[in-house]
Amino acid sequence: ETEEVTAGEETAAEETAKAEKKRARQREITDPNEAVRTLSAGKLELYKPFIADDKESKELHYNFENLDGTEMMRAMDRGARNGGNAFRITNEQALELFITSAGKETAGCDAEDVRRGISSVDAIKGVQLATVLFVASSQLGNSHITKD
Repeated sequence: ETEEVTAGEETAAEETAKAEKKRARQREITDPNEAVRTLSAGKLELYKPFIADDKESKELHYNFENLDGTEMMRAMDRGARNGGNAFRITNEQALELFITSAGKETAGCDAEDVRRGISSVDAIKGVQLATVLFVASSQLGNSHITKD
């Protein structure tokens, strides 16, 4: 009987931990401060590695905060053929932002290597990361504008 109670308590504790993890992940997505803080930099383990400089790249490091304004706008302009603007980001623009960041942050490859080598599966994740960051940064920026 004691073992059943302990097992039941562990199950409840596991469920509570899972629920809290889910809530924390939801905050990352919906709270601009959390999204920028937790998603602006990291490492993407590639689904499909590629070759750059005769070496296999198995992961891409990225840090959107290390892009200066000029790098950010050049990446946005490079992907702007479909008419994105300061209020909306296209998938192509998001991919260019991710490629620019990964090319800058990943040792042994540059943006051109990433552009040539990134697989569709990995590109989708890069687009998701850049899009969430774009929207969160826009929302966060709005909170810093005052009317004088």
